Amino acid sequence: MSALLGELYVSAALQKHYEGEADLERIVAEMKGELAKDRKGEWGSGGASAPVGFLAR
Repeated sequence: MSALLGELYVSAALQKHYEGEADLERIVAEMKGELAKDRKGEWGSGGASAPVGFLAR
């Protein structure tokens, strides 16, 4: 849980620095979306046609 709070803090600080204000609701919504993807194992299913990895020869 503390890792998520740390990520929220860093994201808010960076957004405040670059955009002049921090939209905490948007950041939390994005974090929830990423967490849901992680739980479902849906990372990288956003239309990428080629797998990512290394070839062993």
